[in-house]
Amino acid sequence: MMITDETARALFDYSAFVAEAHKLANSLHMQDNDARETLVRELLEHRFVVYSDSDIRTCIAADDMVFNYRIKYARRDIVRRHYRALGQDRNKLNTLAPLTTGMYVIESPTPNMRVKERLQVDEACELAPLIFKSPKTKRFVTTVLQYGQVETCTRLHLTKQQFTARMDTAIGYCRRHRERIDGLLSNQRDEAIIDEHNQLSVLDTLLQSQHLAKEDVQQWITANRDYVEDVVGQLVGIHHQGVLINDYTHAQLHDRYLLINALQQRLDAIEQTIMSEV
Repeated sequence: MMITDETARALFDYSAFVAEAHKLANSLHMQDNDARETLVRELLEHRFVVYSDSDIRTCIAADDMVFNYRIKYARRDIVRRHYRALGQDRNKLNTLAPLTTGMYVIESPTPNMRVKERLQVDEACELAPLIFKSPKTKRFVTTVLQYGQVETCTRLHLTKQQFTARMDTAIGYCRRHRERIDGLLSNQRDEAIIDEHNQLSVLDTLLQSQHLAKEDVQQWITANRDYVEDVVGQLVGIHHQGVLINDYTHAQLHDRYLLINALQQRLDAIEQTIMSEV
């Protein structure tokens, strides 16, 4: 869909949009301007197709909650396309083996590269941000994997000596942390995070459904009762905990809102952990 310049300006100044765009920039190590452009493109192509140009301005003026959630979900959609859950990346660590052994390819990729090789490069590019903590190193390694030495030097304004030094730094990091890297995705804490992420993702999918019924949420609460009880027990301001857990359909709107908002914030926090802590 297309929107007018006036609506675009209003959207770019809208606090909910600005906040989600900044989260996106932090998650994907982008400039804020690039994140805003990426987020608005995602919204117009997917989440905002149900709105007209005037609808968007009306929702902004009203600070519409559903509208705000569409922005939040669009940001999550973008992030999830870049980063897979840790459990799905378990078998991808070997794609960075050339770095950990000190052997690496410095020639530029060619159109004749086999499909399997291209897939391995794509997977390695997805995995690099999970291994390297320094944004500078993440960018360097990803650029090398995608474009080779010559293009990397051009894009990052590096001399041959500087390129070699950065490559040695990346390889040295992998060697020093080889044991951590090898076991990164298999320790118990990561498994717990994956399990919780999967639980919350089911609820997140339910909440995005256009045909969501309160009974669907109650079924999810019942299936994850122990987890929900722990969350509710830590929330300040819940009026009727028992009703909220046992009869969500008839719980107060205030209590339902606090619970759902807390669960969504927890999902956001887990995704940030997956992307930045390791």
